[in-house]
Amino acid sequence: RTLTGINTIYELQLKSISAQVGSIDRINEQTRHIYEQIKQEGLVLSEYPSDTPPAPTQFPMRNRIIVSLCDKIILTSYAKNSGVGITTMIALQMGKEVWAVPYPFNANKEINKLIADGATPLLNLQDLEK
Repeated sequence: RTLTGINTIYELQLKSISAQVGSIDRINEQTRHIYEQIKQEGLVLSEYPSDTPPAPTQFPMRNRIIVSLCDKIILTSYAKNSGVGITTMIALQMGKEVWAVPYPFNANKEINKLIADGATPLLNLQDLEK
């Protein structure tokens, strides 16, 4: 999931921004090496004060920060009542472009419905350059 995205970012040598749930001094030990690398080469931020533990209720607020830093969001999966669904609604409320990778017929009805409802289908990477 997120680790794959972070690894891809580093392979492309892009700078990363990490918006944390909880405070930036409360890092998951399993991903500390990624945190340290982003801290050295990019930006780590949180809107929570020191020593605030991560909590599930913080994810929508963290996703609001991520969306606000983006021009567009790209969905490779979608479920209306999920974190991705909440993030998509935040993006639409902010007037951000929402792109979605179509799935084969009946494979992911929700993402295909999102495209039918107005998300831009992402058919290849060159589409993003338009």
